Parts: sequence; structure tokens; C-alpha cells
Amino acid sequence: NYPNNKWAADAMFQKAFTFDNDFRDKKLAKQYYEKFLATYPDHKLSEDIKLLIPTLDKTDAQLIEEFEKKNKQNKL
Repeated sequence: NYPNNKWAADAMFQKAFTFDNDFRDKKLAKQYYEKFLATYPDHKLSEDIKLLIPTLDKTDAQLIEEFEKKNKQNKL
């Protein structure tokens, strides 16, 4: 209701974060993260959200596997 309020961006981020982590509703979380990016593209959290969105559909095991693979490649 108050998009120009100094807390609006943080509130929108917390909404997406809550759907992601507390409710485990990745679909709605993604929608709210994308809405955040569209509404606040220059916000300090935008870059983090851009990195987060592609991980929403992955399991913890998949994320660990990708991390280990990248870590192994960096050691070469």
C-alpha cells in the first residue's frame, strides 16, 4: 500500500523470504522475489536475489553437489 515508504523494499523482501524459508512455497517466493526486482532494481538486495532465484528449484543435495564441483574446478 505504501511503495515509497522507507521500509517497503525490506518488507517485500521479507515476504518473499518467508514464503521461501518458512512456508517452503518456492513458487510464490519466486514470484515475490521477481516482483521485488521489478519494483526495486537498484536496491542493495537485488544482486543477492538475482543469485538466489536460480537456486529455488534445487534440493540441498543438488546445491551441495554444484558447490563441490565448482570448488574442485577452482582448485585445478
